[in-house]
Amino acid sequence: MNRLAIFAHFDPDAILDDYVLRYLRGLRTVAARVVFVTDGDLPTSETAKLDGVAELLRTGRHGEYDFGSWKRGIAHLGGALTGCDELILANDSCYAPIFAFGEAFARMTDVPCDVWGVTGYRDREGLKFINSYFLVFRRTVLSDPRFAEFWMGIAPRGNKQDVVADYEMGLSRMLLASGYRLGTLVPSDMIDLPVHGDYVRRLMTEYRSPCLKVSLFRDNPTRVPRLGETLADIDRFYPRRLIDAHQRRITKRDDPPHYHFRLGAFRWSWRGGPLLRVFGRTRRDRWWKLYVQVLGVTVFAFVLPLARRQ
Repeated sequence: MNRLAIFAHFDPDAILDDYVLRYLRGLRTVAARVVFVTDGDLPTSETAKLDGVAELLRTGRHGEYDFGSWKRGIAHLGGALTGCDELILANDSCYAPIFAFGEAFARMTDVPCDVWGVTGYRDREGLKFINSYFLVFRRTVLSDPRFAEFWMGIAPRGNKQDVVADYEMGLSRMLLASGYRLGTLVPSDMIDLPVHGDYVRRLMTEYRSPCLKVSLFRDNPTRVPRLGETLADIDRFYPRRLIDAHQRRITKRDDPPHYHFRLGAFRWSWRGGPLLRVFGRTRRDRWWKLYVQVLGVTVFAFVLPLARRQ
């Protein structure tokens, strides 16, 4: 299988972190070429780390987010895409590979789809879009002029939300409108788990996801209880020291409070729509404000002291 990969990178500290290098080495096990595109300027001391791992494409600060880096990487590959069986687009928003990429590709070999990712969003009518942090395009799509036209249309957007709406979701809309089939490694109904606290563990134990989002540990958006303890489980498959070191750098904290939440977020759905949701928000890491949402209407419930490990 002739695969090529383009990796989009951005770091406000102009650092090529160790977790990124591990990711790139993982991609080399499934891709003949890995093109590294950074949205910024890395010093020579950092780019030297790429020797023997990936080829560097210097672009300077372009401000078009990951899609702008992928656009430039696709232009750089040029005619090489013609004989390519699959193109991988990835970025530094994940820790990977938790499990070998080769395993994920083997599992997706016989799945009838033209484009696939790790996760996506599904509604009552089916899979609507694939999350763009890891995408694999097969030859049927790569040879379509509409694929090239989409990337030629990438331009700066005001914020990340616009990028998601116009490009992440827009890419899937274009593919579906062109008659292509989308697929995901992880069942797209994972977002409707009754207990969101199971999300990270199930991604590993049941679905052996090769990627875990950095934001899961930076923000704990799904309110995973005892997230810090989950890192011990991850350490069996992936060196948690890389996660710990990166999180200390970006959060400026050795032991983030959200690693020790005791309460998760609960959600029940019916016929594909949200029926009941119970969730919390913290205030100055001291109080847990609980809310109940019924049929889309949110009502404040009560306040509890935030339970933390002492």
